[in-house]
Amino acid sequence: MKVIGDAVVAFLELMETEGRSLRSSFIKILIGIVLVLIAGIILVGGFAFLLWSVYLYLKLVVNPPTAALMTSAVILILGGALLWSATKLNR
Repeated sequence: MKVIGDAVVAFLELMETEGRSLRSSFIKILIGIVLVLIAGIILVGGFAFLLWSVYLYLKLVVNPPTAALMTSAVILILGGALLWSATKLNR
């Protein structure tokens, strides 16, 4: 009976230690995911400002509708290339 009790206590201590390790790893992974999401939001904002500045520059050179058309064409080509490369990687 004492052997079974010792085995149960050892098992519970092992589970407690593994639970702490799992929680620590989970928190690290969660912090990493949050940081990646924040970085993604910042990158999207930076890219939007970059495209806006391209539009503003082109507006000085050509008329505004043509500048908007040229900027949107660049965005569509870039988005299509990214989508195409993503589908190639996932095959």
